[in-house]
Amino acid sequence: MSTLLPGALILYGLGLVYEAFLILRRRRMLAALALGVIALGFVAHTAWLVGVSFRSGRFPFLTTQEVFASLAWAIIVYYFLLHARRQTEVLRLFVFPLVLLFLMVAIVSSRTRPLPEQLEDLLRMPALPLHVAFMMFAYAAFFLAFVAATMYLVQERELKRKRFGAVFQLLPSLSTCEALSSRSLVVGFLLLTLGIGTGVILIRRSDPIFWRGDPIIILAILTWVVYLIVIHYRLMAGWRGRKAAILLILGFAVTAVTFLWARLFGHII
Repeated sequence: MSTLLPGALILYGLGLVYEAFLILRRRRMLAALALGVIALGFVAHTAWLVGVSFRSGRFPFLTTQEVFASLAWAIIVYYFLLHARRQTEVLRLFVFPLVLLFLMVAIVSSRTRPLPEQLEDLLRMPALPLHVAFMMFAYAAFFLAFVAATMYLVQERELKRKRFGAVFQLLPSLSTCEALSSRSLVVGFLLLTLGIGTGVILIRRSDPIFWRGDPIIILAILTWVVYLIVIHYRLMAGWRGRKAAILLILGFAVTAVTFLWARLFGHII
């Protein structure tokens, strides 16, 4: 069981290297092989998470190791869902380096922190896995929106400078980047809203004092407000292109700070 996560890391890495070789060389020889190797890594990754769940009797999200492994898994699942609708192999070159980084953090993170007694009741609530899943996939969707927005800015710069070299050929069209970022923004915002909503219900049931000024909750609400502003300007005010891409990148920066704060100073996402 302990070899599953390193095995997944190796398989993802091999798939990424082969995919990069094919894309940079503009070859599609045995292209399915890269996806197949990544799929094998995903099977090992999933098996590790399932094993942890069976051993601990809970959803794998408490320790740093579990959180980073679960978040990497959520990013891959969300990527595959996007890939099924729109074939964007180049996204793998941006998505899987972060997945590899998260898995490396998971592999080297073995230290656990004891949980406060008041959280034991919270862990037994059936809605908790739902809350965690909403938040994990919201982070995954926002990451893909960030990647698509970054690709949009890079591609736009290549067009303005009339440079149609390897970078221009590698990246998707501006319309594709726009569609990917817009769809991921909406999905991420809906999931974040559901995650915060279920989190409020869980807190309400586990603690008679509803508001304690928990910094994690404050940052989660701040993230929601930031993405509400992004949604407003993008969908209601009609912001497109460069402005919308910059807003999405700023929104993801806030999300990353919220996530890191939760891991450093909180107990549960």
